[in-house]
Amino acid sequence: MGAPLTKEQLQSQVQQYISASNDSCAIALFVKGKQNTLQKFIARTLDRNNWSVQKITISQSVPVDWRSKAAENTARIRQKFKDELL
Repeated sequence: MGAPLTKEQLQSQVQQYISASNDSCAIALFVKGKQNTLQKFIARTLDRNNWSVQKITISQSVPVDWRSKAAENTARIRQKFKDELL
């Protein structure tokens, strides 16, 4: 939907999902265990999937080569418009 999600909201949703799964090991580790365990798990999962945590929201990370990708896409879009006009 594009609505921002805070770290706390994500942690709450993960804990609800784990609680509903009835996996006693996961519940003991992530729901009833230390809060830091859940926080580290979420941080590593977000990082592994190229998401970043800004001040209070979570969003996709900006690629390192964003400038070259932007240049390639603008050239492709310009060419597409030229082809459509002719």
